[in-house]
Amino acid sequence: MNVIIIYKPKKFAEMLGVSVKTLQRWDKSGILTAYRTTKNRRYYTDEHYAEYLGIENVKEINHYTQKDFAKMLGISVKTLEHWDKNGVLKAYRTKNNKRYYTDKHYAEFIGTEKLHNISIYKPKDFAKMLGVSVKTLQYWDNEGILKAWRTPKNKRYYTDKHYEEYIET
Repeated sequence: MNVIIIYKPKKFAEMLGVSVKTLQRWDKSGILTAYRTTKNRRYYTDEHYAEYLGIENVKEINHYTQKDFAKMLGISVKTLEHWDKNGVLKAYRTKNNKRYYTDKHYAEFIGTEKLHNISIYKPKDFAKMLGVSVKTLQYWDNEGILKAWRTPKNKRYYTDKHYEEYIET
């Protein structure tokens, strides 16, 4: 079942780090055109979010529960709650006030402002970039030489930060 998440302009502006006025200007100029209700009120969906992030397929936007996101970052749920409370890494909230996180939060966490500035590589592709085997990457990960990041399902992946780390050594 596909769930469509609808965002009011204020919430969507907050997600993107822009003002509601900016969203209105973008809508008028066609940069990021909002959907409209029958009463002509603007609203946004994950399709708009994907468009803003430069992602072609909206299904590529990942939504993480607080528990999964904490595991992904290797921290406790309490730490995430603390960060949210203190504005370090603000969670989005469902209508039931449950915290959730997206790839944008992950981009923030690793120090990139926008997700489309991050290149994420599967081990096979990253190994090819470095001219090594996937087995070598696994060995480096296990030995702590070049630690892969992991998805909540424990799959390895690499980013440009890993590449920079490799080049520096």
